[in-house]
Amino acid sequence: MKVAVLTEARFTQAADGTVWSEVGSNTVLTRYLDVFDEVLVIARLAHGTPRGLRVDAAGIQFADIPSYRGPAEYLLKRRKVKRAVRSAVGVDSAVICRVPSVLAEHLRRPFARTGRPYGVEVVGDPWDVFAKGVVDHPARPLLRRQLTRVQKRMCAAACGAAYVTEHTLQRRYPTSGLQMAVSDVNLGFAPLSTHYSSVELDQSSLAHEPRSRRAGDTFRIVTVGSMEQPYKGIDVLIRAASAIEKSGTPCQLVVLGDGKFRRSLEQLAADLAAPVSFVGNKSREDVTRELDAADLFAMASRTEGLPRALLEAMARGLPAVATCVGGIPEILDPAALCQPNDVDAFVEVINRFIANPGVAAQHAAKNLARAGDFRADVLRARRRQFFEHVKQCTDAWLAHTEPPNVINLPSQVVSCR
Repeated sequence: MKVAVLTEARFTQAADGTVWSEVGSNTVLTRYLDVFDEVLVIARLAHGTPRGLRVDAAGIQFADIPSYRGPAEYLLKRRKVKRAVRSAVGVDSAVICRVPSVLAEHLRRPFARTGRPYGVEVVGDPWDVFAKGVVDHPARPLLRRQLTRVQKRMCAAACGAAYVTEHTLQRRYPTSGLQMAVSDVNLGFAPLSTHYSSVELDQSSLAHEPRSRRAGDTFRIVTVGSMEQPYKGIDVLIRAASAIEKSGTPCQLVVLGDGKFRRSLEQLAADLAAPVSFVGNKSREDVTRELDAADLFAMASRTEGLPRALLEAMARGLPAVATCVGGIPEILDPAALCQPNDVDAFVEVINRFIANPGVAAQHAAKNLARAGDFRADVLRARRRQFFEHVKQCTDAWLAHTEPPNVINLPSQVVSCR
């Protein structure tokens, strides 16, 4: 069986047909092949000069969904996007939607009308993503309400939901817990709720032992994140690094990543005479080298699901400080957590690690042990169970329906619950 995977990721197709992504790799996509025969990726697909990593592979196809950036461009292309998304979903394929997602809204109503089962992988929270101060856009309040409403409905009606958090996202976006039925036929499946991270660490990603303080006078702090939006809170870390340096403690903040806000952040660092180095996007190997050369990982995000960058830093045995948003409190010691936008709190925690190498070493050991819970062999069985459940629900539904076109089934068919 083929699975159609709907995602908000953006891809670029080169003239030779290869497909590339600036974020992530094809390992996230090839995981679906553990259970399904083929994967159709339903996502924005631009055509032009590729950047980033190549993500096409045997068994993976990409639907030609019009590419856009931002709400204004989306509204201009909305009808074309809607038609492309709906026509891309095959008659007899399973469907998994990675939410939050603008594209998912185009499937929610026809799926509710037809009773077609689908799974959701909940990787973030639109209520937090579009909170005040996280995204700067005049339509932010409307987008926040609309996408949160869509996500709640998508999760409630799904045949199964897999969350990147253990508890946090489940509380706001639960499944319905009711049996699935099509017309008067009970399919015998209750919605499955499970959790696994998109971050999958192999044994080579894990350090052999926790990090101890490097020799030298300058305390090296590293952060990793996109600068396309201000939600990563890099401005907070720049201010914190400036305050620590001015208090007489030599430090260096190394920022990995890029985006349209990079120039304004570089200007902020210059205005504050902050000890900050912007090094741009780096390969995974280069990121690992930067982590291994650091004394501390810092993340001041204003919103998160379960951040890959933090887990990868923990896997290298680094102590870390981060905000208490999304699933971060589930994986990091409470003593290393700060409120978003709280520069003073970051200064206090970082200074505590600088002044107490023993405390930093204890946090490093805890972090390395917790990162071990995200080993590939631990997560794969849970992920496979979810994929199998979606496949079984789809098979059962297809056995009781013989539509000429799944999207346009008669309205009397009862929705899945």
